[in-house]
Amino acid sequence: RWLVPVFSDFKRHKMGDALKGLYNERGVPADTYMTRRLWGLRKTSPYLHHGGALTFEEAIHAHGGVGSEAKEAAEQYLTLNDDEKSSVRLLVTSLSRGPAIRIR
Repeated sequence: RWLVPVFSDFKRHKMGDALKGLYNERGVPADTYMTRRLWGLRKTSPYLHHGGALTFEEAIHAHGGVGSEAKEAAEQYLTLNDDEKSSVRLLVTSLSRGPAIRIR
């Protein structure tokens, strides 16, 4: 058995109308997305499926729309003071995979 710390729940979540895509994909509603892994987040901007968030905070704010399962979590983050927000950003952006071993 292997423990792989991907920092994702691999579940699909409704993100509401604000993040709704243009098309349903294989029977999955256009406002439903699988949780992406958080490791390497700092290297993946712009954020969201359409690249509409240039910063970590913009992405969190976008998750707080009507009908979003993440609305409560987004609202809780937005009520944090600047030091608390900085701590969350530091934690999430520090998540990364270990270096890959390459043998040639």
